[in-house]
Order: sequence, then structure tokens, then C-alpha cells
Amino acid sequence: MTTPYIASTAGKRIGLALLGLLLYFTAQFAGAFLFGSGLDFTLALFGAHLVACAAIGGLYLLLRRNPLAGHAFRGANFSYKALWLGLTSVVVVYLLAYNYAALVDQPAEPFMLQFMTLLGAGSLADRVLLTSMVIVLAPLGEELAFRHFLLNLFPFRKPLWAVVAIVVSALAFAAIHLQYTFRSTVVLLFILALMLAYARIRTGGLLVPMAMHACASTLALAMYPLFYP
Repeated sequence: MTTPYIASTAGKRIGLALLGLLLYFTAQFAGAFLFGSGLDFTLALFGAHLVACAAIGGLYLLLRRNPLAGHAFRGANFSYKALWLGLTSVVVVYLLAYNYAALVDQPAEPFMLQFMTLLGAGSLADRVLLTSMVIVLAPLGEELAFRHFLLNLFPFRKPLWAVVAIVVSALAFAAIHLQYTFRSTVVLLFILALMLAYARIRTGGLLVPMAMHACASTLALAMYPLFYP
């Protein structure tokens, strides 16, 4: 009989969670070094996410070989209704966030301004790399790191522990995005992370939170030129 956890005991879950996070962030540094050896910032960014995804994805696939682990990618409670509700909630939250920024005359995030400038000035290959990094690689790697391995620190099938798991993973997710300046952006990321963690626990799989994360990244890129032409 399968379990919803990556290991059968708390000690093993904690060890695997720490291993997954350490592997993910170490691989980012290694990828940035390997791909950015020619001082190409775009390749360094892409390489960091690519190697990190490969590393943590490899660990995920290796652990799936254990038939007792609950690693159904779609999740035991997956439904298309849950998927569409998740995507719709992301759209609503991002529309509210961007309109709030416009209402209070908040300027563009310095990091987003830098990123969009880099995206616009780059070659077609650079644009493909950066866009795929944001929409594909980041959702894959970060969902595995935070909504799979980190979440498994806690016995989240119990209601109280589910709340703890959701809040702690959301705080950690917001905390690593130190590139953003405005408090409202950090709050947006925290709210998004709460939604992603809830979707992960509610559906029992990674498909819905990964799709929601990709949707959020796509909206961030698509809405930026509308609000900051």
C-alpha cells in the first residue's frame, strides 16, 4: 500500500527533504559556473536552472522506484476541475496584484526591469532560453524542491501539520526570492506559494501546482509590458 510521503519514517523524510534542497541549490551554482564560464549572463541563468532541474528531477525519479512511496505525479485526487480552479485562482491573484501596483503608482520591480530589458535586447536564442527557463524550468525545479521535498518534512496528512507544511514551505519559497525589492511582490509570492502548497496537498500530486506555477510565470511576463510599456 502506498503512502503520500517520500519515505516511511520521519527521520528518512527529513533526510530526503534536506538532501533534495541541498542538491537543488548546489546544482544551481554548479550550472551557473559551467554554462556561464564565458561570462554569458543568459547562459549562466539558464544553466543554473537546467542543471538544478536535472539534479532534483533525477533524485525524484530515483525515489519513484520505491513502490511504497506515494509519488503519483498527477496525484490520487487529481481532477480537471482542480486544475482549472488552480489556474483561475492564479490569474485572479496576478490581476489583483498588477492592478494594485498600478493603483498606488508602484514602479516596475528593478529585477523585472532588468530581466525584461535583457529579454528584449537578446537574440532569438537568448529569448528562447530565458522564456523556457521562467515558464518551464523554474516551475519544475521549484515545485520539486519546495512542494515535494520540503513539504515532506511534515506529516501533512494530519490537518494541523498540513497548515504548518503549507505556511513553512510558502515562507521558504518567498524568502529565497531575494532579487525582488517591493514588499507587495514578496507578499504576492507568499500568497502564490500558499496556493501551490495547498494544491499539492489537496490533489496529492505535482501536476496542478506545476501548471499553476507555469501560469504565474507566463502572466508575469505577459502582463509586464501592459502595465509598464
